[in-house]
Amino acid sequence: NSNEPNNNDSISGEEKIKGVKCEYADIHDPECWEELEMDKAFMIISTMKGARHAEKAMLEWLRRHKSETIFVACSQNNADAMRMYK
Repeated sequence: NSNEPNNNDSISGEEKIKGVKCEYADIHDPECWEELEMDKAFMIISTMKGARHAEKAMLEWLRRHKSETIFVACSQNNADAMRMYK
């Protein structure tokens, strides 16, 4: 159907102007991280509630790849946030 958006339509005109490219990935799928080369991203933002173990796995994966990617994750409280750094 010609009315269906293609992958190029997923980036709005404003994002193109600002040079921002948004990708959505499965936080639980390391193969997806590899495919999207997330270790080369400027920033990764995880907003999935209750995915602390997967977020910690991603942090470890980024460290193994010696990535300088900024990683931002949501937490329920300060204790959860501090556990991410251990």
